[in-house]
Amino acid sequence: MTTTPINLFDSALLFHPDGDVRAAERRMTSSGSGAWQIATFHVETDADVHADHWEMHPEADEAVCCLVGGARLYLRPTGPDESSEAVQLPAGAAVIVPRGRWHRLELDAPSDLMSITLRRGTRLEKAHRHPLTEMWPGRPCCRATTRCPVLMAAAPRRWRPCGERTRAVRRLTTPRSPDRAA
Repeated sequence: MTTTPINLFDSALLFHPDGDVRAAERRMTSSGSGAWQIATFHVETDADVHADHWEMHPEADEAVCCLVGGARLYLRPTGPDESSEAVQLPAGAAVIVPRGRWHRLELDAPSDLMSITLRRGTRLEKAHRHPLTEMWPGRPCCRATTRCPVLMAAAPRRWRPCGERTRAVRRLTTPRSPDRAA
């Protein structure tokens, strides 16, 4: 067996249950191998880190490491009265995402990131931007820290007006009687 360097920006390392370690193509979705994957990425835009998708790993926690640059990791709310949690990742920092927790990344600067997880069962789900403010779900909808009223449409009276944009959104999302003028 020849020992050769592996470029971690081109390949992932797979750690198999039997102790074998192999270089392989990086996979962002489910793998049936049962191997833990260590993958390193150089990313320059939010599109490079699937900022428009939530990701979830049902089989294991995930370590997300920022080696160079900076990023924010968002954890999707687990209940209707919660807002998403943002974790700042400066260079040299890591966060452990709990098993089964939906999450996504946004960049603060071009970065080198590393992900360590068991990818079996990994799921991706499209995140939708707010139609009026162009903000991502769970982020403040205007100048205050209240949650987005459009995303809270199922319970429209549970949010407080907090700025011009929100009042405009409230006018568009509050049910009106047919005889009321716009």
